[in-house]
Amino acid sequence: MKAARDAIKTEDNTSAQDVSYFYEVLNSPSWEEANEVVLRLVAEEKLTEGVLDACWSAIEKSEQQGAGDEVKQTLQNLYQLLVETYQQLHAPPALRLIEELNALDPVGHPEEVKARLAEVLDKPDFFSKDAFFADVNVYLQAMSAQDSEFEEQVAQLGEPTVDQLVMIKQTREMRGEAKAQMQAIHDILVGI
Repeated sequence: MKAARDAIKTEDNTSAQDVSYFYEVLNSPSWEEANEVVLRLVAEEKLTEGVLDACWSAIEKSEQQGAGDEVKQTLQNLYQLLVETYQQLHAPPALRLIEELNALDPVGHPEEVKARLAEVLDKPDFFSKDAFFADVNVYLQAMSAQDSEFEEQVAQLGEPTVDQLVMIKQTREMRGEAKAQMQAIHDILVGI
């Protein structure tokens, strides 16, 4: 990370505080400590778009200054960490709950999912079963629309290569699993 720090001298379009938070992460001597700093920034509500912009600015400057591949890769990995953390932090509550339920495996362990839903739905600090059910339906509809779009794109390929066929198969399997999980959550909600 030291080489990455040395490759960057100035930042544009970010506040001094955002740059300072970015440097706190960048100054970490290891990835483990960088993760800890990011989690602290989250806990303190200091991980903002400005911090992401400071990192992006650092990536651009490292490229302009001809920094080595290791420096650029370090900054890109750091940017990915910051973006993924930021997205998780700002995901809609329904999506965060869906991710949590998927981790419990709604297809294989519906009772665990049902128990978790019973804990969180209709609580004063959460949202109602009806609101969550509506969100799940919206996600199911969006998944169906995305499936149709994907199949249209596959049809436009003509004769796919072997590599494309493998990728198409894998994508169909992943999409099918995701949709099965969402459908399982839907079905569990119907039964509550």
